[in-house]
Amino acid sequence: MSSNDRYKTISVLLVGAVILSSSLAGYYFYQFSLVSDAYSSTLESLDGLSYEVDLIINFGNGSTSYFNQTIIPIGFNMYNATLFATDGRVDATYFPEFDAHFVNSIMGLGGDEGFGWSAWAFDERVGEWRALDVGADLFILKDGQSIAWYYQSFNNFGQGKPN
Repeated sequence: MSSNDRYKTISVLLVGAVILSSSLAGYYFYQFSLVSDAYSSTLESLDGLSYEVDLIINFGNGSTSYFNQTIIPIGFNMYNATLFATDGRVDATYFPEFDAHFVNSIMGLGGDEGFGWSAWAFDERVGEWRALDVGADLFILKDGQSIAWYYQSFNNFGQGKPN
């Protein structure tokens, strides 16, 4: 085989590889477009079935976790949203007579003598945080709401700011 024939063979193989690569790239781009459209459509359909909330967890030691724009189903309460946002990393005791949970720990923090978790919601009417006067199970969330858990001394419950 002459060197000229080798160059022709290599050229044909390279052109074939470019055509094959271009075809595969086009195919995968088309598949990506289909998935992207389906994802957008799913998000649009969820708008009527879900809310976005912002959840703050203040560990009381200077560290805070933020779960901003967490998408939750309509009807979720603060306890459900906390379980959802933290991937179930909540230890709580259920009291059937109150149909409520007492939160012992969130994300591994809790159980210290004289300390506990207080539940808060941001009151947009007055522009400040307010400690909840009901349990987290009874606090049904609204779209766009900001809520917080604050690990603090029982002596200071409902005082300070969770953010």
